[in-house]
Amino acid sequence: GSGNNSIKLWDATTGEELRTLEWHSAAVSSVSFSPDGTQLVSGGCDKTVRFWDANDKREIQWLQGHSDEVSVLTFSRNSDLLRTTDRRGQSQVWNVNSGSRLDQVLASVEWCDPLTNRSPDGRWLLFAAQDKRPSSQYRVFVMHPDGTNRRQLGDSTKSNEDPRWTIDGQRVMFTEVPMIERLPNEPPREFVQRRTKAQQLFSITPDGLVARALQSEEANRITRDRGLSPDGKWLVHSKKVDGVTGLYLQEQPSGTERLLDRGSRKP
Repeated sequence: GSGNNSIKLWDATTGEELRTLEWHSAAVSSVSFSPDGTQLVSGGCDKTVRFWDANDKREIQWLQGHSDEVSVLTFSRNSDLLRTTDRRGQSQVWNVNSGSRLDQVLASVEWCDPLTNRSPDGRWLLFAAQDKRPSSQYRVFVMHPDGTNRRQLGDSTKSNEDPRWTIDGQRVMFTEVPMIERLPNEPPREFVQRRTKAQQLFSITPDGLVARALQSEEANRITRDRGLSPDGKWLVHSKKVDGVTGLYLQEQPSGTERLLDRGSRKP
């Protein structure tokens, strides 16, 4: 998903861009494939959930019922149900085939919580959300998969960004960024450099009681790279080549890279 209201699909083997999907009226904040691989679902800042056919990429249906940005999408293991959660922690469950909202769900339903934000023990979901829109401040939250016990982590006077679980699942790591204002006549590049220099890596327990600063070496040791595929075979990362930043797909462990997308050089 992206901030320009669209979704881009890529071939992980060739690096070829397959298609751009455009249906949301605001930024796309979450995407997920159904376990059976037949559907792609997206949630957005327009408070809607959109369904796409995974084969021909056509729009199937859209659901409306949230009062805020839809930040977490979770399918049942049989692909029949979808649980959507907004940034306020409110969850709703939908019948995928009919698009109807369910008031009651059997406790025996097995859910496929996203590996990128689910704690290893399955007890917590982790996500970041903007304090308000438009805003450069993000807050980090954890909550139970059913939407209960929602809790904010970190210093609320700063922007807490890029949250992820430590490998042992005992702590959350994130980047704490002071709310620095751009100085009069300060070049954008210098402002970004000053903001980056002021960042600090932190780890915190899900209960919010134990927090401490981290050095980058320790952070790399205790967390899994967010760009690494679940099977460990591919790494997505960005780098600058000839002054232009590009998005690359790197095969592991050979290091062979393919260019996925590249920005344009400004004259």
